[in-house]
Amino acid sequence: MWKIGACLAACAVLRGLNIYGDPHLWTTRPDALRSLFAILDVEKYPPSLDYLLATLGLAMMLIPALGRLPAAVREVLQVFGRAPLFFYLLHFYLIHLLVVIAFYAQGFPNSKIVTSDSPFFFRPSEFGYSLGIVYLIWLFVVIVLYPLCKKYDQYKTANVKHKWWLSYL
Repeated sequence: MWKIGACLAACAVLRGLNIYGDPHLWTTRPDALRSLFAILDVEKYPPSLDYLLATLGLAMMLIPALGRLPAAVREVLQVFGRAPLFFYLLHFYLIHLLVVIAFYAQGFPNSKIVTSDSPFFFRPSEFGYSLGIVYLIWLFVVIVLYPLCKKYDQYKTANVKHKWWLSYL
């Protein structure tokens, strides 16, 4: 338990001193809330020490709480936890397929597939959704991929002794 506090305390001290731990130093903002957000704004890529301390500390705090979840919820989370790379790879393809479908459903012509203002295909500047819709799409992706991840987890569990490479997926 002391490791959790040590991680979060070290993160707070390093971020508060503002001299090491993250490549971008934080600055005070006009109000307290924005200053707090500036302190919490740590770099994920490349992972800064502050980012690692904060995320590992919070993850260690959540582990005991996750153990107290109802069995059905834990089982769903464990399926994703036993097939993380499989889910990660599949979700890219599914999301890109959904983007193409949404692009054409909104009536964009083929001439808008590649635009000068966006480095991505099927992403003209006027394309997009509200945050609420994005969360619904995220939920849809998770629900659609769950049975595939569960099937893969069953296959992996049954075959990992004979196919060593499955342990990496």
